[in-house]
Amino acid sequence: MAESVVTEEIMDRFTEPETAGAAQPAGSANLGGLEELLLRAFSKAAQQQKPEWYRMRGTVLKNRLLDLTERAFDEQDYGAQNFLGFVKLFGYVLSTDLSVRPYVVELLEPYRSRISESAAAASGQWIRSDLWQATVDYSSSGEWLWNPSSGTVVNTDEGPLGVG
Repeated sequence: MAESVVTEEIMDRFTEPETAGAAQPAGSANLGGLEELLLRAFSKAAQQQKPEWYRMRGTVLKNRLLDLTERAFDEQDYGAQNFLGFVKLFGYVLSTDLSVRPYVVELLEPYRSRISESAAAASGQWIRSDLWQATVDYSSSGEWLWNPSSGTVVNTDEGPLGVG
């Protein structure tokens, strides 16, 4: 039960305007649910605190998608001839490393940071990166202030409330 709450919390973060407006390929209106499914696959790895949770073999990602859909996922249902073709539909979310076999799929920014911070907050074991930076930054001449609109800590060296 706690796992589903954590996953919903992580996925809710991706409905925010700055992520929802990310550049998507033309004709991708029906891919939104699949994007969420991909992000859930990576968030499970992040929740397990795997060191490189944002990178996985294509075969591992496909197995995670099959697990999340109770074995119903099939890339051919979305017009892809194979799983690599399916992954390439999401070039704005994922990158592929074909120099290794089997190939590796990597989650891109800003998706990676958001899942990382959400998983960290949910685990109660990590400190958010902006809070940690504000705590240990002895070299900055600026002040660290809370930005209520973004919900983050920002450095005044970066401009007023971090817009700089």
